[in-house]
Amino acid sequence: MAGMSGTGAGLASEDAYVRRMRPTFGYVMALTWLAQMGAIAWVIVTDPAQAIQIIAAMASLGTIWTVGLGVLGVYVYRRSGEKRASQGGAPKPSY
Repeated sequence: MAGMSGTGAGLASEDAYVRRMRPTFGYVMALTWLAQMGAIAWVIVTDPAQAIQIIAAMASLGTIWTVGLGVLGVYVYRRSGEKRASQGGAPKPSY
């Protein structure tokens, strides 16, 4: 696992946060999305006149969500490769 660009180092780390960083990031992304969508839904339901402005404003958040979800996707992809390698399977080629 050490040859996988240092990703195995995070799992072997003595620091608890380093070992849990990927799941923590996933949970933070999920909670942030839930809070944002809940707030948007609440405003649309309680003040329908603002719905058009709220939906238009959501478009400006697309870039930040793209970056965050891209990072999360890389984390998931790399962790899947680590699990496959630890089970004796050949890791998929890295692109």
